[in-house]
Amino acid sequence: MNASKIAKLRKQANDLFRKNPENSTMEFVINGQVCGTYTIPYCHFVEPDSKTPVEWVNGCICFGIDYKGLDNPKVEIRMKG
Repeated sequence: MNASKIAKLRKQANDLFRKNPENSTMEFVINGQVCGTYTIPYCHFVEPDSKTPVEWVNGCICFGIDYKGLDNPKVEIRMKG
C-alpha cells in the first residue's frame, strides 16, 4: 500500500471519528472482508490506554496479514451498519 493511500485512510478515520456519534463503529475492510473494528468512545473521550483513530489505522495496516501478498487490494474504512 502506498503512502498516499495510507494518508487518505488516516484522514478518513479522523473525519469519521469527528462526524459520528459515540459508540458508532468503524470497520477496516480489505477486499470486502472486515479485518478490524474501532468503536468511537463515549463523548469522544479517549482513555489513556485506548487508541486514536490514526493509531488504529496504523495497527490495521501493520498487522493486516489478510492483504499481504495481494496485488492492489481494495482497502476502505466504513461505518458499520
